[in-house]
Amino acid sequence: MTDNPRAATQDEIEKARAAAEAAAAKLAKLQAAQDEKTAQEAVQRAERELEYARTFHAGWQQRASDAVATAGTSAVEYDPETMGFLEGLIRMGVGRENRRAVLEAGQRAESIMGIPTAQSTVPEARFYSPDIVAHINQIIGAEVTRRNVEFRNALDAERERFVNGEA
Repeated sequence: MTDNPRAATQDEIEKARAAAEAAAAKLAKLQAAQDEKTAQEAVQRAERELEYARTFHAGWQQRASDAVATAGTSAVEYDPETMGFLEGLIRMGVGRENRRAVLEAGQRAESIMGIPTAQSTVPEARFYSPDIVAHINQIIGAEVTRRNVEFRNALDAERERFVNGEA
């Protein structure tokens, strides 16, 4: 509604209709150009994604080896110089097993000497709960997950930069 109380003339209506049609035509032309640009960018992105996939696939074995190497050590190699906590646990476990072997040998010696069990001075070997191993596995699992999330995020970011044409 306008503030002007007079009714619009047929000429004014026709001019407004023509202006609206011209604006709609201009809008349609601009929208078509924008849609074409968007489609073109999508094609380029898909091409870059395919290029990245081909490049990544061609070198995945080396990247997998590098991923293990950048973690600090091979997963199958044990290095007591850099794994002090693990070395301590291994030494503790070895000490317990060595003690068990000594106790078993002592019991065997008593048996050979004919010492009855009631007079034995060698105690039974104690069972040590492996609960510490479960706790350590939880600690290790959480840290492995945290570091892997960082690695995956970096890998995804690298791919996105390439696909977006930023790399």
